[in-house]
Amino acid sequence: MPYADGLRQVGYHDLDGRAGFKLAMQSVGDRYYLYVAAMWEPGLFILEVTDPRQPRLVRFLPGPPNTWTLQVQVADGRMITNLEHVPAGWADADGAGQEGFVIWDVSDPEDPRRLGSWHGGKSGTHRNFYDGGRYVHAGA
Repeated sequence: MPYADGLRQVGYHDLDGRAGFKLAMQSVGDRYYLYVAAMWEPGLFILEVTDPRQPRLVRFLPGPPNTWTLQVQVADGRMITNLEHVPAGWADADGAGQEGFVIWDVSDPEDPRRLGSWHGGKSGTHRNFYDGGRYVHAGA
């Protein structure tokens, strides 16, 4: 069966010519927001997707230099984004990146506020999981 059998594209956004990777979504009131981790640069896109036929790019939140920020999870008005050293050979990283994860308040979905971070002391976190509450499960 071909990949697109039974699927119909309803909308598209080119993220200003950048590549997206992992996704997380939340609803606030009657609006829906999609958080998209950037692939080839550190950062995160925020799109308002209430009308999926016309996604609106709200903003791009840049991440720390030389750092992968590929993982994103949203629940209970909080967002968790990872910080991970870029592996050798994946990019032209010039200098040390950051590691761990960042905790954000996304009760205002268009203007996340950084609440804090956790640092494990090694190469970063990957495959994190957060579904609300007080614990983040992080693979470090």
